[in-house]
Amino acid sequence: MSTTLKSRLRTSAAADAGLQALLGTAPFRMYDVQLVQGSAFPAVTYQLISNPRVYALTGRMPTSWVRMQFNIYGSGTDSSNADAVQRALQTFLSTWASGDGVAGRSACPNFIVGDRDFGVAQTQPLTFMRIVDVMIFNNDSL
Repeated sequence: MSTTLKSRLRTSAAADAGLQALLGTAPFRMYDVQLVQGSAFPAVTYQLISNPRVYALTGRMPTSWVRMQFNIYGSGTDSSNADAVQRALQTFLSTWASGDGVAGRSACPNFIVGDRDFGVAQTQPLTFMRIVDVMIFNNDSL
């Protein structure tokens, strides 16, 4: 049975030293879809935005380009903490090959296609955020 992309992504991210330094280890503050109530910041949530399937004459291929969104919740009185998490996530994704299972590459087919500042004004002080959209090449048969 194959392991989901989201499961492979979180497991690999939790082992990344750069992300561990910012998101902790127990718990590793990277959550599926929504924050855990009472979570400390910085923290990251991730969700699948789209996964258009690729077809050939023989049927559906196991590979696809998955669009994932990462919501980065920073801490502090400015956006520098959220920016640091974004840089660590970008570094992780530039070498992460567990989406498609091809190990040993110097560059992986993961592309940041959107990156914007955001903030939750209902919190005092403002919770600074980064919202990062990523295209990840995935192989469902892994």
